[in-house]
Amino acid sequence: METITGQAKKWINPKIGTTKLRDFTATDADKFFKELGGVLGKRSLVMIKSTRRRSIRRAQVHSLIGRNVVELIDLPAG
Repeated sequence: METITGQAKKWINPKIGTTKLRDFTATDADKFFKELGGVLGKRSLVMIKSTRRRSIRRAQVHSLIGRNVVELIDLPAG
């Protein structure tokens, strides 16, 4: 299993790494995870969702973003 850093480099950054958190919508999150669901297992999806959730939560702490859209979506089966 890859580390969270490795997964971020391989899966998160190439697909949504340049998107500002305030511009990242629930629709974007749903699309992102559906795409990954075709190639990754459930455990990897859960880890990536956790990473995204934490990054958005940090932005919330600093009042840079309102809601955590990653918490609003359901993961695909993987």
